[in-house]
Amino acid sequence: MKTKLMRSSCILAALLAVLLFAAVLAPAAHAVSATRTYFFYNDVRRDIKVTVGYEGAEPNIQFIDFSRNTYDSDESFAKVERASGVIRYYLSDAAEGNWTILSDKEITYDVETWYPELRIMYFILGTVSDNRLDIRTMVDSEAQSRYFDWYIYAQKLDDSNSVLSQQLLTSTGAWTNEDVNYTLDVSRLADAPRYRLMMEAVLSFPDGTEKSVSTESAATFSITGNTQIGDNSEIAAGLDLGSRTLSVDWSGVAVWYDTMHAIIYADNGALLLDESVSRDIMSASVSIDPAVMHSFSIELQPMDGEFYTTVYQRIVQVDPGITVNITTPEVTADMMAVIEYSAPDTPVPLTLVLNGTTGRYQLKGSGTMSLPLEPMMSNELELTFESADGTFYRFAKTIMTNTVSPVIELFGVPDGMKTDRETITVSGRTNDDAQMTVNGNAAQLGENGEFSAEVALEPGENHIEFVSENAFGIKTIRTLRVFRFGENGADIAENGAGEKKTQSRLPLLVCSGIGVFALVLASVVGMIAKRRGKNVPDRVLRALQITALVGTLIFGGAALYSHLQYNAVNKAISGANLTGILEKGAYENISEALADKATLSQRRADMLIIAGICFAALVLLIVINILMKTLGKKFKALRETAAEKKRQAAEQKAEKRAEAARRKEEKRAEAAARKAAKAKPAPARPTPAKPAPAAPVKPAAPVKPAAPADADEATARVRPVAGAAQPAPAQRNRFCPYCGAKVEPDARFCDSCGEKL
Repeated sequence: MKTKLMRSSCILAALLAVLLFAAVLAPAAHAVSATRTYFFYNDVRRDIKVTVGYEGAEPNIQFIDFSRNTYDSDESFAKVERASGVIRYYLSDAAEGNWTILSDKEITYDVETWYPELRIMYFILGTVSDNRLDIRTMVDSEAQSRYFDWYIYAQKLDDSNSVLSQQLLTSTGAWTNEDVNYTLDVSRLADAPRYRLMMEAVLSFPDGTEKSVSTESAATFSITGNTQIGDNSEIAAGLDLGSRTLSVDWSGVAVWYDTMHAIIYADNGALLLDESVSRDIMSASVSIDPAVMHSFSIELQPMDGEFYTTVYQRIVQVDPGITVNITTPEVTADMMAVIEYSAPDTPVPLTLVLNGTTGRYQLKGSGTMSLPLEPMMSNELELTFESADGTFYRFAKTIMTNTVSPVIELFGVPDGMKTDRETITVSGRTNDDAQMTVNGNAAQLGENGEFSAEVALEPGENHIEFVSENAFGIKTIRTLRVFRFGENGADIAENGAGEKKTQSRLPLLVCSGIGVFALVLASVVGMIAKRRGKNVPDRVLRALQITALVGTLIFGGAALYSHLQYNAVNKAISGANLTGILEKGAYENISEALADKATLSQRRADMLIIAGICFAALVLLIVINILMKTLGKKFKALRETAAEKKRQAAEQKAEKRAEAARRKEEKRAEAAARKAAKAKPAPARPTPAKPAPAAPVKPAAPVKPAAPADADEATARVRPVAGAAQPAPAQRNRFCPYCGAKVEPDARFCDSCGEKL
């Protein structure tokens, strides 16, 4: 009875536990026979989208958050989307923590962040009154009401509704899905006939993601009475006709501003400048083309933040009705600058700056004026005048003046030269900025103004004319006379051509002399070294090297000395010195200096050639010496290696001969040993002993010898009859059974191999 009662109590307790568990899990409003349970974790409070996949019939699904709140109907979610085999649940502001999904069948699910879309339902403008503008708007969100940020911009429009500029009027916030009324302050907007507003709404999410939407108002409005025209005397405009540049300077603006917005238009519609610069920049300039641009519109807007209430406007004309022009070319030999002008009857002030010296003049009507220029320098000339509207016009020019004629130097062909050749090559040098002609034909100038030309000669006297004209238009003319003979030219060697030929042979003659001297010196040094038993090639090479080194130093020094003399002469007729000479008219000094320069140049070239040959010989001798030493060491090593190989071959041959002799001797000893082993020894005859008086002695039986190893051993083992006389030992040759060497008959050890016998 007690057992049954206990069983009934246990069953009742189990039923109560099951009922209690079901009451906790199942919601009271809607019960799902859950056969599947799924879990996911929401790490932060956010909007989520749960995508559920299934097969067959749509499952019954419940969502339970960490606080045991249940979501089991479509009204529990922000929205629900259904498709074939897929249900998407959108949940706003899902709680952080563990979530449970209960389903009555097998499902798959995916949880991701949901970013609700924003929509601006309407954006309505009121009318502007006392610089106030009322607006009404509402922003809709798919999720529950959220706080969002909004920004209102004012857009200035042109006649085609294109945006010219945009300024931020306000930035604030509101709640989605609510009607919002707001009043804007438009007192900072500049005057303009057409404005519209642009609204941007931004919704931020916990993970930092932002969703935004914008719209523009359909209605427009105008602003008048806010903008003041600035005093144009506070800005300066200038037009540089020389460099074709329009510049604006606003350093005198009295209105406070953070940035300056500068706009420059040309009359042909080209936008030349549209930029905002910081306060520390107070000017701007643009390039212009006066051929197609005749006037320019300048507008300056001092910006305080994104707004301005003062504007500066200026019209600049390319032709102000005043013409001033510097007619003197940029490079000239004239010492006066000529200025032509044309002005109205009203005097126009002109400021002129020449090489830093300022002068002020009054222009009236038309005329010219001249200014003295500094010789031999760059003269900076700048003209500035102001038009009636306050625009400054500037014209600048750099004028180079020079009164010195270019210099012509001729190389190799002296005046009065005689030759029988049909053509000759003339070469020389002039100023590198000049233009050179030879007999009217242009000559190409190389580096440092050097030139070369081929000239055809006619029989008899020929005149070759050299003309050099510098950039200032100053010319230098030099004429060279060359005589050409016919077939009879035996006397040519006596004129200047022979002298030139002798000069060109100088390096050959000097080098030949040095070579003969070197050979004699090498012979003497070789004989002395041979008598003293020294290394003759080494001593000869040393002597030749010393000779080449001394020649290099001597003729290199001579070339350097000629070069220094050449530079001294060149300096005497260049720069300020040449200017002084030409101003005094001492042209003979220049001719003599040019002749000295040609002689020194030829001498320098000859010395350099000889020094170069000596240096090349020195390098060659050093290389030969190094090669001889290197190859000598290698040849010595090769000879020693060959001798060593020969000695080793001889030793190997001697060893082979000794080995053959030893083997032959061994074979001979083995043959003798075998022969001795085959021979049988004769039995020993005992000598009859005298009978003893006491008793007769029995004759001993003959002993049978054992098979001995050799004859000597057999003899040694014979035992004579007791009492018989010992026979004399047999004298036979004895050999070592180990090495075959001959040993003494009574020796116990072999003298050759040391083995015991």
